[in-house]
Amino acid sequence: GASPRITANRERVMDAITAYQLTSMMQGVVQRGTAAGAVNLSVPVAGKTGTTNDSRDAWFIGFTSNLVAGCYIGYDKPQRMPGASGGGTCAPVFQRFMTEAVKKYGGGKFKVPAGGQFIKIDRYTGARLPDDA
Repeated sequence: GASPRITANRERVMDAITAYQLTSMMQGVVQRGTAAGAVNLSVPVAGKTGTTNDSRDAWFIGFTSNLVAGCYIGYDKPQRMPGASGGGTCAPVFQRFMTEAVKKYGGGKFKVPAGGQFIKIDRYTGARLPDDA
C-alpha cells in the first residue's frame, strides 16, 4: 500500500544542540550500553532500552536519521518474564525489523547542528581535557 502522508506542522520543543546531545548519548546505549551486541545496523543508530520492576515489561525504542521503531513485550495481565530485558529481549526484534527497513529506506549520519562542538572530557574525573589530548 501507499505510505502515509504526514503533515509537517511540527513545533520545535527542544533546542537542536540539546537534541543532538541526547541522540549522542542514546548512540552509546547501542555502542556500549544495554543494547550493545544486540543492535548493529549498517547506518548509525541510537536507542533506549527499558525493563519494569520484576521484568513484567520490556522495550527498546530506537532510531536512525530517518526511521524510528519500537518493540514492547509484555502481557495484558502483568506477569513476570524471568530473564527478560529491553536489551536482551526487544533489541533483537528491533534489529531484525530495522535491518530490512534500512535496506528500503536507508539512513545516514546524525548531523551536528550549527553551534555544536565536541569537547574532550576525562571519563574518570569529568574534567575538560586539552584539545590535543
